[in-house]
Amino acid sequence: MIRPALAGGALASALVLTGCGSGQDAQTYEPRYLADGLSVDYNAGAIAVRNVSIRPPAEGAVYEEGSDALVTLTIVNPTQEPDSLIGASSPVAASVDIAGAPDPLVVEGGASSPNGFNLVLRDLSRELATAEYVEITLDFERGGSVTMNVPVEITGEEPEEVEYEVPETDSEGNPLPGAEGEEGEGEEENGIETGSGPDSAAGPEGDSSQG
Repeated sequence: MIRPALAGGALASALVLTGCGSGQDAQTYEPRYLADGLSVDYNAGAIAVRNVSIRPPAEGAVYEEGSDALVTLTIVNPTQEPDSLIGASSPVAASVDIAGAPDPLVVEGGASSPNGFNLVLRDLSRELATAEYVEITLDFERGGSVTMNVPVEITGEEPEEVEYEVPETDSEGNPLPGAEGEEGEGEEENGIETGSGPDSAAGPEGDSSQG
């Protein structure tokens, strides 16, 4: 389990990946929100924290109080030195645990966090609704700390079954196949009898073979 961040520690402000060159004031940068609104990007020093989001609840539109919530993210270390995720915390969770990777997580220089790496918000102190933003703080050994506002993705429930009304005719008023009121077998269609009986092939005057 990752140790919670120490209260009163110095927190590095979030940086956007684009335009955060050396010598620029870190305090002036804000997180870059992706176009779909479902994940966010942050920086902790040189460490990039990308595509951060809280997965949607498995059932319903909210995480219930006392339940756990899965946080997906990718950590990228563009430096030549390894860095470690040594702490994480959230005001809505009793603890924040690493899942799918060793604890503490070490990200080597020039590498990213392994596939399957996630964080888990344990024992939520209140309900979390979809599209809500939740504060999560990450602490890195070299990169410092970053506090993020992370969105809860839209519900993952299967869409409700909806009954659709099937039109009986097309735009020109012609019956559609399978629609109620469709002309049945043997009824007249376009002035021609369409029955399937033995006499259906005969002409209007009966069997043409009779002279």
